[in-house]
Amino acid sequence: MIGRTPVALVLLCASLAFSQSDNPPYDGYGTCVMTGRVPEEPRSLSFCYKFNENACCVPGGDAENAELFTTLTDLGLACRVRGDVREHPFAQLYCLNCDPKQPYYVRNLEYTNSADGSATDGRGQTLLVCNEWAESKIGDGTRFDECGLLKSSPCIDGDGNAIGDRDPYVCGDDIIIPTRDYYDDSRSLVENIEAFLNADELGTPNMAGDYGYYVVNNAPCTDAEFEANPNPRCLMTVDQLNRYDTVHGVSIKDATGGSYTSDEMCFNAATTATLVPFLALVPALLAFLVL
Repeated sequence: MIGRTPVALVLLCASLAFSQSDNPPYDGYGTCVMTGRVPEEPRSLSFCYKFNENACCVPGGDAENAELFTTLTDLGLACRVRGDVREHPFAQLYCLNCDPKQPYYVRNLEYTNSADGSATDGRGQTLLVCNEWAESKIGDGTRFDECGLLKSSPCIDGDGNAIGDRDPYVCGDDIIIPTRDYYDDSRSLVENIEAFLNADELGTPNMAGDYGYYVVNNAPCTDAEFEANPNPRCLMTVDQLNRYDTVHGVSIKDATGGSYTSDEMCFNAATTATLVPFLALVPALLAFLVL
């Protein structure tokens, strides 16, 4: 009994740790952009394999992620990505469409940041990116300057507008040097990162062009932050989300008119946030083991 009980406690802690975001983000459910369904266990994924137990994508989308990432970084032998390619920032960004927490990252507000690196259409919704990930993985952009990136060129009509429903790279490609093309000394680091991430055809497959990446602090908004800014750089709580229309005069609910059921999350927060409940129980576990 004594030998088995610590194991049972560990399993209990793990269960609690991974149940913190069981509530879907909105109106009883949260659907994935790629599938239009709730996250589910997929057939085997190879590129975004860490989501094999629960995913927002299907193997066909996973294969497309791998193909587009390979093209983006196909810059000659001297610039070949070494080690686990999935640790590359853009591999992580491309796998966002497989992340089962993806519905939690979406803020139902138009992305209108003037630092947008896009020369074409605006973005209908905002996708929240954690400041820690943005600054540590993207930063000042210099890590990508030495080799550049082979970005897909958008297809443009005679009026200079993007033509939708075109496969990436069908209209050619462009070598981009981030600090030359998207960074401006007159802007903040966060604004420059957003300009870079929101460049046409550079973002997450099946999402780029429709969602604007918005860098936020991975912390709940205070009421003062929430009330001062209609698009705060923090995570709105479920209470704030459901009071949004009253405070800011604009509804951020979808057509169903339901209620939010969960706090916001930002991209790359899920890998660390689930550890908090477990760590909180460690002292109790250790005390039990001493008895």
